[in-house]
Amino acid sequence: MKHGLALVAVTLCLALPGCATAPPASVGRLAAEHQQRALTYERRGDLRSALEEWKIALTIAPDSVAARAGHARLRRLLQSAVARRIRLGRQALNQGHHAQARRHLLAALAFDPTNAAAFKVLREVPELHFTTHLVGNGESLGAIAERYYGDRTLAEVIWEANGLPPRTKLKAGMRLRIPEVAGLTSRMARPRKVALPPGRESGAEEPMLESNPLVIDAREALDRQEYAAALAAVDRLLEGQPDDTEWLDLKKSILYRQGKADLANGLYDDAHRALAQLVRLDPAYRDGAGLLSEARSHAIQLHYHEGIRLSREEQLEAAIAHWHAVLEHDPRHAEARRNIEQAERILRALEEAARP
Repeated sequence: MKHGLALVAVTLCLALPGCATAPPASVGRLAAEHQQRALTYERRGDLRSALEEWKIALTIAPDSVAARAGHARLRRLLQSAVARRIRLGRQALNQGHHAQARRHLLAALAFDPTNAAAFKVLREVPELHFTTHLVGNGESLGAIAERYYGDRTLAEVIWEANGLPPRTKLKAGMRLRIPEVAGLTSRMARPRKVALPPGRESGAEEPMLESNPLVIDAREALDRQEYAAALAAVDRLLEGQPDDTEWLDLKKSILYRQGKADLANGLYDDAHRALAQLVRLDPAYRDGAGLLSEARSHAIQLHYHEGIRLSREEQLEAAIAHWHAVLEHDPRHAEARRNIEQAERILRALEEAARP
């Protein structure tokens, strides 16, 4: 009986060897769900959560090439981010910029809460002094930063000092801790003249965009090719001003460079995601549309042939997951759809044979 079913399986399995053993059909899909969550967290800049999702995916499917690559890439990215923040923290401490030092070291610990080097340097930073501010009606973090520091761009310092969640809207009566930031305002660029709305005094001065710490972080991350961190910083800027053309241009540049780099490194799914987002923002941006088509074509070929390889190794669930990835890129891909149907028939036959 078993030999007969194995022969049926061979016939149905794309003329490949029989699939006598296979894990539950849901395993491949479950691992793929955690991989997708990991990528979503990466795009948001939440690298710790992304790493946890990659770990789960790797535990579910330890032979998954995508899970191994994603987990290794996230570990490298986190290690680089932590090392950079510790280095910047030491530099700020040596220069007497204690608020900056604390901010960088706390950011390092947010990435890696058990990092001994970050704790060691943090203990050398003198304690900060705070002022308590009672939020009034209609006040924003920018207005509060302007009041205490004379610079709206330092709202980020207040945001971090109070551990506020993203997109927080202040309410009257809230109490905020306002840290002393002696030395931090040395980052301010020279003011420039800007066009003002009617009714405001002509020639008033406002800080340049580059005085914003988030912009500085985004550009520095882009220079280091840390694209997820750069995008996270720009997206936080755009939360408050989604139509700012200069920040949108910076986001396009990050997505374009990330897409090209991932394409060159054979990370075709990652390249496709970055370039698809770029083309949605600006269909005519450089050769973004052409690169998107190239990434899509490579991703389809990669997943299709990986599915064939896994099916030959009798890993049908994993093969099905790759063929589903093909259909995500090309819903009309007939071979991938046919392979899925045949592989699923084999699995059903094997399940029936295993029943007592």
